[in-house]
Amino acid sequence: KFRKEHGLFIAEGQKVVEELMGSAIDVRAVYAVREWVGEHGDMAGRTGTDLHEVSPAELGRISGLVTPNKVLALCRIPEREDGLSADTPVVLALDGIRDPGNMGTIIRTADWFGLGEIICSEDCVEVWNPKVVQSTMGSIARVKVSYTGLANYLSLAGKPVYATVPEGESIWVSKPREGIFVIGNESQGVRQEVLRYATHRISIPGTGKAESLNASVAAGIIMAALFIS
Repeated sequence: KFRKEHGLFIAEGQKVVEELMGSAIDVRAVYAVREWVGEHGDMAGRTGTDLHEVSPAELGRISGLVTPNKVLALCRIPEREDGLSADTPVVLALDGIRDPGNMGTIIRTADWFGLGEIICSEDCVEVWNPKVVQSTMGSIARVKVSYTGLANYLSLAGKPVYATVPEGESIWVSKPREGIFVIGNESQGVRQEVLRYATHRISIPGTGKAESLNASVAAGIIMAALFIS
């Protein structure tokens, strides 16, 4: 509630903070140990960011990590218009993704494949959750994430909808190239209220005995199949 109240989010770790400082994200303040300040203080000066040198003990008190990683940044949540660009040929839709690590990894993978927008159901984990931000390794600055009633969005989308389900057609056989691709909840999969709007059901075939794939791994395989011919 405090993120929404103040319009700010926290980012921790050298890689994440340095990526955000080099992006369009408004980094308001940085709290860092002397070593980081000595190596990167000029970056804060160039961006006009308030830089505060703190001791390792002080960083430990304000950090949400078990082992603080030299630097923490306070950033403005960007104002982004809801909805997708009209010319987006591939849409990744997430249905009930709750794990911050999965969400962050999916965003990072989308960035790797050049997918700049993701649609989420309203009960997905919040993208500005510190664990999500850290897991994206800076990709949160380049991938737009929107939240909406997913079933209603799909009913009005006017595009093919591919739901990933265990009994679907192999993605290596169907070879889709455009449309909305739905990844379901980590334990429950795609909900029936969302599944009813699927025009196609696809799967990732395997030969082992695991019950299911991790959601972020499944999303990565789907994106690889779409963007690598």
